[in-house]
Amino acid sequence: FNDPSDREGLAHFLEHMLFLGNKKYPQPGGFEKFLSAHGGHSNATTNDEDTNFFFTVQDDYFKEALDRFAHFFISPSFYTDSVDREVNAVHSEYQKSLKNDGNRIYQVFKKTANPQHPIHKFGMGNKTSLLDADGKSKQLYQDLLKFYDQYYSANVMKLVLLGTESLDQMENYLKQSFSGIV
Repeated sequence: FNDPSDREGLAHFLEHMLFLGNKKYPQPGGFEKFLSAHGGHSNATTNDEDTNFFFTVQDDYFKEALDRFAHFFISPSFYTDSVDREVNAVHSEYQKSLKNDGNRIYQVFKKTANPQHPIHKFGMGNKTSLLDADGKSKQLYQDLLKFYDQYYSANVMKLVLLGTESLDQMENYLKQSFSGIV
C-alpha cells in the first residue's frame, strides 16, 4: 500500500534487493548459502500491508544466522549492478502469476476496488511499473533508497524469534544483533 503511485511494486523489489548482501556480509547470496550449508532456507513475501522475511537453520547456527539476517536491515548494500537482475526477477514472478487463477481473481478484485484506496495499486510490480519511462533504472535506485529510509526503521518493524534457547538468551541475541537498526 505504500508503493509510490509512479513506482508500483517498489516494496516487492526492495524485498529482493535486501537479500543481496550488506556491509558486514557483502557476498550476494551469502545468507542463503550459509543457511543451505546448515540445513536451512529463507524466503520473503510482500503483501498489501507488509513484507515478511523468514528463515530456518539448524539450532547450532541460529545465533550466526540471526546476525547475518539482522544486517539486511542494518546496512544493506543495494548493489547498483544487481538492480536490473532483480527487476527481471520481480518481472519473472509477475509473468508466472499470470497463469494462476487465484492471482487473476485477486487482480480483478483490486482493479474493481475504489480507485482512491491503495488496494487498487499493482503491488507485485513488473518491468513496466518499476523501470523509469526510458526503460532504465537510475531513478528506480534513488526511489529504492528513499523507500528503505522511510519504511525500514525499528519503530515500524516487528520481529519474532523461535529457537531452543531460553527466553533470556533469545533476548540477548536480539539485542546483540538488532540494536543497530535505526
